[in-house]
Amino acid sequence: MVISKDIRKLAGNKLKHYTVTQGACSDGSLVYMVFERKDPRRCKIAVYDMKRGKVVRVSGALKLGHGNDICIRDGIIYATHSEGSKTIHRVNASTLKQMKGVKVTIPKKFKDKHIKEFNAICCYGSGFLLRVMGGRGMIVVNKAMKVTRYFKTDTSYKTSQGMTMDGKTILRAFSSLQSGKNYIVEYSVKGKEKRRYKAKIGGEMEGVFVLGDKRYVTAYIKKDGRCEAFIAEA
Repeated sequence: MVISKDIRKLAGNKLKHYTVTQGACSDGSLVYMVFERKDPRRCKIAVYDMKRGKVVRVSGALKLGHGNDICIRDGIIYATHSEGSKTIHRVNASTLKQMKGVKVTIPKKFKDKHIKEFNAICCYGSGFLLRVMGGRGMIVVNKAMKVTRYFKTDTSYKTSQGMTMDGKTILRAFSSLQSGKNYIVEYSVKGKEKRRYKAKIGGEMEGVFVLGDKRYVTAYIKKDGRCEAFIAEA
Protein backbone atom coordinates (compact mmCIF):
# COMPACT_ATOMS: atom_id res chain seq x y z
CA MET A 1 0.00 0.00 0.00
CA VAL A 2 1.46 3.35 -1.10
CA ILE A 3 1.76 5.73 1.87
CA SER A 4 3.47 8.76 0.31
CA LYS A 5 2.77 11.30 -2.39
CA ASP A 6 5.17 11.50 -5.34
CA ILE A 7 8.52 12.30 -3.68
CA ARG A 8 9.87 14.02 -6.80
CA LYS A 9 6.84 16.32 -6.92
CA LEU A 10 7.18 17.12 -3.22
CA ALA A 11 10.83 18.10 -3.81
CA GLY A 12 9.91 20.49 -6.63
CA ASN A 13 12.73 21.69 -8.88
CA LYS A 14 15.38 20.30 -6.54
CA LEU A 15 15.05 16.90 -8.24
CA LYS A 16 14.65 18.18 -11.78
CA HIS A 17 16.49 15.81 -14.17
CA TYR A 18 17.01 13.33 -11.30
CA THR A 19 14.33 11.00 -12.52
CA VAL A 20 15.01 7.51 -11.17
CA THR A 21 14.98 6.61 -7.48
CA GLN A 22 17.63 4.08 -6.41
CA GLY A 23 18.73 3.04 -2.91
CA ALA A 24 16.85 3.98 0.28
CA CYS A 25 17.29 3.65 4.03
CA SER A 26 16.11 5.10 7.34
CA ASP A 27 17.83 6.29 10.50
CA GLY A 28 14.75 5.37 12.55
CA SER A 29 13.13 8.75 12.00
CA LEU A 30 13.84 10.09 8.52
CA VAL A 31 13.99 8.32 5.15
CA TYR A 32 16.92 8.87 2.78
CA MET A 33 16.34 8.21 -0.94
CA VAL A 34 18.85 8.33 -3.79
CA PHE A 35 17.76 9.86 -7.10
CA GLU A 36 19.89 9.38 -10.19
CA ARG A 37 20.58 11.59 -13.18
CA LYS A 38 21.79 9.69 -16.24
CA ASP A 39 23.74 12.35 -18.15
CA PRO A 40 25.99 13.42 -16.62
CA ARG A 41 25.74 10.58 -14.12
CA ARG A 42 25.16 12.13 -10.73
CA CYS A 43 22.95 11.44 -7.72
CA LYS A 44 21.07 13.46 -5.14
CA ILE A 45 19.77 12.30 -1.77
CA ALA A 46 16.29 13.44 -0.73
CA VAL A 47 15.38 13.32 2.96
CA TYR A 48 11.73 12.54 3.64
CA ASP A 49 9.89 13.00 6.95
CA MET A 50 7.32 10.19 7.15
CA LYS A 51 5.30 11.82 9.97
CA ARG A 52 4.98 15.17 8.22
CA GLY A 53 4.77 13.77 4.70
CA LYS A 54 7.36 16.27 3.50
CA VAL A 55 10.73 16.32 1.77
CA VAL A 56 12.79 18.28 4.30
CA ARG A 57 16.16 18.37 2.51
CA VAL A 58 17.77 17.57 -0.83
CA SER A 59 21.53 17.28 -1.32
CA GLY A 60 23.56 18.83 -4.07
CA ALA A 61 24.94 16.65 -6.88
CA LEU A 62 26.90 13.67 -5.55
CA LYS A 63 29.24 11.26 -7.27
CA LEU A 64 27.69 7.97 -6.15
CA GLY A 65 27.79 6.25 -9.52
CA HIS A 66 24.53 4.37 -9.97
CA GLY A 67 23.62 4.83 -6.29
CA ASN A 68 22.18 1.33 -6.20
CA ASP A 69 21.72 1.01 -2.45
CA ILE A 70 22.42 2.88 0.78
CA CYS A 71 22.43 2.36 4.52
CA ILE A 72 23.18 4.63 7.47
CA ARG A 73 25.32 4.13 10.56
CA ASP A 74 26.67 6.65 13.10
CA GLY A 75 25.57 9.63 11.03
CA ILE A 76 27.17 8.43 7.80
CA ILE A 77 25.35 7.23 4.69
CA TYR A 78 27.14 4.39 2.88
CA ALA A 79 26.40 3.80 -0.81
CA THR A 80 27.14 1.06 -3.32
CA HIS A 81 27.15 1.96 -6.97
CA SER A 82 27.61 -1.09 -9.23
CA GLU A 83 30.06 0.44 -11.69
CA GLY A 84 33.11 -1.80 -11.70
CA SER A 85 34.59 -0.51 -8.44
CA LYS A 86 34.85 -1.94 -4.93
CA THR A 87 34.75 1.54 -3.38
CA ILE A 88 31.94 2.29 -0.93
CA HIS A 89 30.87 5.93 -1.14
CA ARG A 90 30.17 7.90 2.03
CA VAL A 91 27.97 10.95 2.70
CA ASN A 92 27.58 12.93 5.93
CA ALA A 93 23.90 12.48 6.85
CA SER A 94 23.69 15.85 8.63
CA THR A 95 25.22 18.01 5.91
CA LEU A 96 24.57 15.71 2.92
CA LYS A 97 28.13 16.47 1.82
CA GLN A 98 30.22 13.75 0.22
CA MET A 99 33.09 12.27 2.22
CA LYS A 100 36.07 10.23 1.09
CA GLY A 101 35.07 6.73 -0.01
CA VAL A 102 36.47 3.47 1.35
CA LYS A 103 37.80 0.75 -0.95
CA VAL A 104 37.07 -2.85 0.03
CA THR A 105 40.13 -5.07 -0.40
CA ILE A 106 39.31 -8.71 -1.15
CA PRO A 107 41.58 -11.20 0.73
CA LYS A 108 43.54 -13.69 -1.37
CA LYS A 109 41.46 -16.60 -0.08
CA PHE A 110 38.42 -15.10 -1.86
CA LYS A 111 40.16 -14.22 -5.15
CA ASP A 112 38.47 -17.14 -6.92
CA LYS A 113 35.04 -15.66 -6.16
CA HIS A 114 35.43 -13.08 -8.98
CA ILE A 115 34.30 -10.16 -6.83
CA LYS A 116 34.41 -7.03 -9.00
CA GLU A 117 31.75 -4.77 -7.53
CA PHE A 118 28.79 -4.55 -5.14
CA ASN A 119 25.20 -3.54 -5.79
CA ALA A 120 23.60 -3.62 -2.32
CA ILE A 121 24.60 -2.76 1.24
CA CYS A 122 23.05 -2.88 4.69
CA CYS A 123 24.10 -2.68 8.34
CA TYR A 124 24.93 -6.16 9.60
CA GLY A 125 25.85 -6.68 13.23
CA SER A 126 28.52 -4.11 14.06
CA GLY A 127 29.61 -3.96 10.40
CA PHE A 128 28.05 -4.24 6.97
CA LEU A 129 26.78 -6.78 4.46
CA LEU A 130 27.64 -6.29 0.78
CA ARG A 131 25.93 -8.08 -2.07
CA VAL A 132 28.31 -9.13 -4.86
CA MET A 133 27.15 -7.97 -8.28
CA GLY A 134 26.24 -10.72 -10.72
CA GLY A 135 25.66 -13.68 -8.43
CA ARG A 136 24.49 -14.91 -5.03
CA GLY A 137 27.65 -13.94 -3.16
CA MET A 138 27.61 -11.91 0.06
CA ILE A 139 30.59 -10.26 1.77
CA VAL A 140 30.57 -9.42 5.47
CA VAL A 141 32.84 -6.52 6.46
CA ASN A 142 33.56 -4.78 9.75
CA LYS A 143 33.14 -1.03 10.40
CA ALA A 144 36.53 -0.40 8.77
CA MET A 145 35.33 -2.26 5.63
CA LYS A 146 37.71 -5.19 6.24
CA VAL A 147 36.33 -8.48 4.90
CA THR A 148 35.54 -11.03 7.60
CA ARG A 149 33.35 -13.58 5.82
CA TYR A 150 31.94 -14.70 2.47
CA PHE A 151 28.77 -16.72 1.91
CA LYS A 152 26.10 -17.30 -0.73
CA THR A 153 22.32 -17.12 -0.60
CA ASP A 154 20.73 -20.32 -1.82
CA THR A 155 18.43 -18.46 -4.26
CA SER A 156 18.32 -15.31 -6.37
CA TYR A 157 15.71 -13.74 -8.63
CA LYS A 158 15.40 -11.11 -11.37
CA THR A 159 16.44 -8.31 -10.82
CA SER A 160 18.34 -7.80 -7.56
CA GLN A 161 17.78 -4.38 -5.95
CA GLY A 162 18.33 -3.09 -2.38
CA MET A 163 18.51 -4.99 0.90
CA THR A 164 18.24 -4.41 4.64
CA MET A 165 18.09 -6.26 7.95
CA ASP A 166 14.94 -6.84 9.98
CA GLY A 167 16.15 -8.29 13.26
CA LYS A 168 18.07 -11.41 12.25
CA THR A 169 16.46 -11.62 8.82
CA ILE A 170 18.06 -10.34 5.61
CA LEU A 171 15.47 -8.69 3.35
CA ARG A 172 16.24 -8.43 -0.35
CA ALA A 173 14.19 -6.60 -2.97
CA PHE A 174 13.75 -8.06 -6.45
CA SER A 175 12.05 -6.20 -9.30
CA SER A 176 11.97 -6.56 -13.06
CA LEU A 177 11.85 -3.11 -14.67
CA GLN A 178 8.33 -1.61 -14.85
CA SER A 179 6.59 -4.99 -14.79
CA GLY A 180 5.19 -4.53 -11.29
CA LYS A 181 6.59 -7.96 -10.42
CA ASN A 182 8.07 -6.83 -7.13
CA TYR A 183 9.08 -9.32 -4.44
CA ILE A 184 10.65 -9.25 -0.98
CA VAL A 185 12.70 -12.33 -0.12
CA GLU A 186 13.61 -13.18 3.46
CA TYR A 187 16.92 -14.94 4.14
CA SER A 188 18.53 -16.24 7.30
CA VAL A 189 21.88 -14.72 8.33
CA LYS A 190 23.49 -17.75 6.66
CA GLY A 191 21.74 -17.07 3.34
CA LYS A 192 18.94 -19.65 3.40
CA GLU A 193 15.66 -18.49 1.87
CA LYS A 194 12.83 -18.43 4.42
CA ARG A 195 9.98 -16.78 2.52
CA ARG A 196 9.15 -14.80 -0.61
CA TYR A 197 6.16 -12.48 -0.96
CA LYS A 198 4.86 -9.82 -3.33
CA ALA A 199 5.38 -6.19 -2.35
CA LYS A 200 2.37 -3.86 -2.42
CA ILE A 201 3.61 -1.42 -5.04
CA GLY A 202 3.78 -1.17 -8.82
CA GLY A 203 6.49 0.11 -11.16
CA GLU A 204 10.12 -0.84 -10.50
CA MET A 205 10.90 -1.40 -6.84
CA GLU A 206 14.35 -0.23 -5.78
CA GLY A 207 14.86 0.16 -2.04
CA VAL A 208 13.74 -1.67 1.10
CA PHE A 209 14.06 -0.46 4.69
CA VAL A 210 12.62 -0.91 8.17
CA LEU A 211 11.20 1.95 10.23
CA GLY A 212 9.77 1.15 13.64
CA ASP A 213 8.07 -2.22 13.40
CA LYS A 214 7.15 -1.91 9.71
CA ARG A 215 8.83 -2.72 6.44
CA TYR A 216 8.79 -0.26 3.56
CA VAL A 217 9.86 -0.23 -0.08
CA THR A 218 10.51 2.51 -2.62
CA ALA A 219 9.73 2.42 -6.33
CA TYR A 220 9.48 4.63 -9.36
CA ILE A 221 6.61 4.50 -11.80
CA LYS A 222 6.73 5.85 -15.34
CA LYS A 223 3.54 7.78 -15.98
CA ASP A 224 2.59 10.13 -18.81
CA GLY A 225 6.21 10.61 -19.84
CA ARG A 226 7.59 11.31 -16.37
CA CYS A 227 8.88 9.29 -13.41
CA GLU A 228 7.08 9.37 -10.07
CA ALA A 229 8.63 7.97 -6.89
CA PHE A 230 6.73 6.51 -3.96
CA ILE A 231 7.12 4.79 -0.60
CA ALA A 232 4.87 1.85 0.28
CA GLU A 233 4.39 -0.52 3.17
CA ALA A 234 5.91 -3.87 2.28
